[in-house]
Amino acid sequence: PPSEPMVTLPGAVPRQASAMGLVAPAQPDRVLQMRVLFNMRSKEEWKKRYEEFEDPSSPLFHKFLTTQESRELNTPPASWFDQVGAWLISEGFTITARYPDFMGLRFSGTVAQVDKAFRVEIMSTSDGKHYGIQADPMIPARFQKIVFGILGLDNFVGFSPAAGTQPR
Repeated sequence: PPSEPMVTLPGAVPRQASAMGLVAPAQPDRVLQMRVLFNMRSKEEWKKRYEEFEDPSSPLFHKFLTTQESRELNTPPASWFDQVGAWLISEGFTITARYPDFMGLRFSGTVAQVDKAFRVEIMSTSDGKHYGIQADPMIPARFQKIVFGILGLDNFVGFSPAAGTQPR
C-alpha cells in the first residue's frame, strides 16, 4: 500500500561509500541481484540455550544442538518468506531463490525499482562501474522485527580507493 508505514533499516551504507566518488544516479534499468536476510526465529530462546550451554550446573552444559534443534531455533518460518516475498513481488521484483537454511530470499530488480521500493537513490561512479547507496534503505514497518538486512545494494566488495593511504 502506498501509505504503508516505513522504517529505516540501519547499517546498510558501507563504510567505503564516502570514498567511492559516487557522483551520479545509477542507470535506472541496471539489474541488481540482491538478498534479503532474516533474523533468527527466536533470539530469546537462542540466548537462553547459550546461557545453559555455558552454565556448569545446567544439564545442557557443553552439549551441542542437533541439526534439527538448530533449525528449529534459527530457520525463519515460511510465513516470513511468503510475506516479504509478496511485498517484493508487489514492488516489481522477481524472487529467484528461497534459502530457508541460510535465512533469506534472493531477488532481482532494476535500480529504479530499488530506489522506489526502499526509498533510496543508488548512485554510481563517473565511469558507472561501481554503485551504492549513501543513506540506509527503508522497509515496511511490519517487517522491522524479521528483516536483518539487504545485500546487493552496492558492489563495493574488494574496492580500494586509488587515492587511499598506502600500507606502511
